[in-house]
Amino acid sequence: MDGDTALQRGINVFRHLLGLAAAAVLVLTTGQAATAAPAQEDQLQATLTAPDGTYVLGQTFPMRLTLTNTGGTTLSRIFARTDYFTNPGVHVDHTPDWAVLSDYNGPGAELQAGASRTFDLVGSFTEGGGDVRAALDIFHKIYNTEFPLAKASAPVKLAPAGSKVKVAGVLYGDRNENGALDPGESLAGATLKLSLQTEPQPLTTTTDGDGRFDFGEHTPQVTSLYAEELPGGWVPFRRELILNDGSGDLRIAAIRPFSEKLSATGKFDKDTYRAGDTAQVTYTFTNIGSTPIAGFRHGCDRVGGSPNHVTTDQWGEIDRISLNPGESRTVTVPSVVPQRSLEYGTTVLNCDFNLDDAYPAGGPEVHLIARVQTDAKADTWGHLYEDRNNNNWLDPGEGVAGISTVLVDDVDGAVVASAVTNAEGRVDYPGLPYGRYTVRVEGPWKLLDPWDKVMVGTCNYCTPDWRTRVAAA
Repeated sequence: MDGDTALQRGINVFRHLLGLAAAAVLVLTTGQAATAAPAQEDQLQATLTAPDGTYVLGQTFPMRLTLTNTGGTTLSRIFARTDYFTNPGVHVDHTPDWAVLSDYNGPGAELQAGASRTFDLVGSFTEGGGDVRAALDIFHKIYNTEFPLAKASAPVKLAPAGSKVKVAGVLYGDRNENGALDPGESLAGATLKLSLQTEPQPLTTTTDGDGRFDFGEHTPQVTSLYAEELPGGWVPFRRELILNDGSGDLRIAAIRPFSEKLSATGKFDKDTYRAGDTAQVTYTFTNIGSTPIAGFRHGCDRVGGSPNHVTTDQWGEIDRISLNPGESRTVTVPSVVPQRSLEYGTTVLNCDFNLDDAYPAGGPEVHLIARVQTDAKADTWGHLYEDRNNNNWLDPGEGVAGISTVLVDDVDGAVVASAVTNAEGRVDYPGLPYGRYTVRVEGPWKLLDPWDKVMVGTCNYCTPDWRTRVAAA
């Protein structure tokens, strides 16, 4: 038995006993039932329904919970939890209706006498097989003490316990975008990974000369198949798979980058802003493909954690653009420069454009930077080192002396400082305006990570003691 499950069951039993004891105390201390006395268990009727069908582990299914107050008084602070005694593998996804019932610090649900209310829920199972039941405990709280009201359960059919399904198929590049495997479209030599609930690590395989892959047999479940890179410039992907009887002959289509159909350029209307200013961003989009584009979506700051990124909430016009082959369109949209840009000395825009903003598919990208007015300055320094043991870390003796460097402002490309590394490979740039800079080296050395940036300011990434790797040119 799982330790966490046993603990949860013990907690539920303890809560029930505590509720009974609290009710007794309310009566004994007053000589009569208190005003907030708990309802009787038969005052609430609860029914739970789920549709017919056979599901696999992790596959969601809709459930409907109906609560009816059959008593003569209002029931308030009604809550619910999964019944681990009936089946420990049941899980309820977070939905607006479940949030009402599962937020034990919130107001819960309320039912007037004779009233009914339905709650639309989403369930799944993480373990089990065959005929099981999704079950809920319904209770209400008085003075933070729980009192049981009802139980509700619904039959659910899972794939038979112990059953296995084959996971195999063909990976192909859908060149003609017809959603079918055509001759010559199979992709050979692609590395695929399968992430299973029942395996601690992803499984890995490589497609053969016909694009075929085979991960063997596994428990029916919801899983993810993904490729981190593909040959021939096809777009890497992550697909959710429902492993069932049809999983032995999968057809997985890869697509070409959306940047082969759409080009995008952009620019700010100024090089310098004040925090809080409205920046006008002008984009030009061109259909460089051979078929019409009926709309696309923008996605920005995907890495997250960029407090100096301009706002994008007024960009709805971009998502309504349609383009015929060869057609271009220029639009200007407003963005606000956030106050926290003062910590960076810059504001940025990092956006891509794809058919689906949730799943980027190699669409064109636009990266912009502008200065934010501030008189603040700071020192920065770093080390240039030769990573002889390839551990991506500066170890003693790896700093390289005598390298001539310059520091370039990323906003206008101007060289703002120059220095030579000392005996430990350290280089210092004192008194720099807040901003984003790039180090360049001169002489018989090259940077191994030329995309590394030097951030000067008070932002989270503005670390003065930075390191970057070099190698002989």
